[in-house]
Amino acid sequence: MYEMGSFYLLLYKIMNVRRYQLVMSAGPKTKCVLVGDMFVGKTSLARVFVTGHFQENYSVSCGGTFMAKTLKEPPLTMQIWDTAGMERFRSMLPHFLRDAACALFVFDLSERATFLSIRDFWVDFVKQNITDENLVMVLVGNKLDRHRQVKESDAKGLADHYGMQYFETSAKTSQNVESLFHETAIKIIDAGAFRTQCAEPDPLDPKVIPNNPPKKQYKCCPS
Repeated sequence: MYEMGSFYLLLYKIMNVRRYQLVMSAGPKTKCVLVGDMFVGKTSLARVFVTGHFQENYSVSCGGTFMAKTLKEPPLTMQIWDTAGMERFRSMLPHFLRDAACALFVFDLSERATFLSIRDFWVDFVKQNITDENLVMVLVGNKLDRHRQVKESDAKGLADHYGMQYFETSAKTSQNVESLFHETAIKIIDAGAFRTQCAEPDPLDPKVIPNNPPKKQYKCCPS
């Protein structure tokens, strides 16, 4: 039974990498990572941008997964890595941050602790693991559809301190999601932070998909 499970896990990894290779086969491309605490809506932001659909329920992200979308204007393929916010997966994150040209720091506007976490942990963590001088950094306050606990002035102050653009979004209503990614793409082009090839995930690397991903479905953080 264990061997059969390991076979399907390996097959899933290989199929995921093959899908990556097909999407990323031509044109200028860039790797963007979504970072921040768990349940701030990173997965939903990526899915709404790539698919146009909001999903109420989903499995908590384990390690990192990717989605990609090719824009016509500016002409750029954005490879978007959704990283896990859970502490027990943080030792795996440097693997997913490798070769990233853009980092989107996402917090929940209705949970001030997730904003403070960006200031106190995530910015330094990303800077320690991504040394590219052209790294594009963007601050994102998500869940604009909920009661606000973070003042816009506080968020803009943090963004200004680190030289970031700041966006407020709602994945649930799609508000400002397209603007977030399109304006980020323009900034990436302007900064020259794109490549003809991005690092490919290794299908045999156990960090790509954990051996024991959580199976519980959560309905607490989609917007």
